[in-house]
Amino acid sequence: MVANQFTVIENNVNKRPDVVLFINGLPLVVIELKHPDDESATVRSAFKQLQTYKQTIPGLFTYNGITIISDGREAKAGSISAGFTRFIAWKTSDGKVEASPLIGQLETLIKGMLDKKTLLDLIRHFIVFEKKKKRTKKPGLSLSRQ
Repeated sequence: MVANQFTVIENNVNKRPDVVLFINGLPLVVIELKHPDDESATVRSAFKQLQTYKQTIPGLFTYNGITIISDGREAKAGSISAGFTRFIAWKTSDGKVEASPLIGQLETLIKGMLDKKTLLDLIRHFIVFEKKKKRTKKPGLSLSRQ
């Protein structure tokens, strides 16, 4: 399910991300879009908006697999922990041939990365979660946190 302007209220903070893609009820993809006619709207400002959402409504990102930013000209995807420089454009709609530069990056990303088969493959095989280790007071010992 894809929700446009999905309202999230957490700790009395009300935020409305542009697009949230749910799979089996879990919000796995969050997309922040900036208006292409606005000179100040850039993919960097979309990235900054995602950072604000992560701080103010962190519950939305508990199950997040992919975040996407776009200003109408550029479109990039990254993980929840990726810095801006780690966000990249998706280059193909069909997984075989690089898309024409005449086709918008957002269209290529949606048709390629967000294709049902491709998205499920990415989530299943290409997302890694690290266990955090909690240090004890005794040197050399650490506890894994599940």
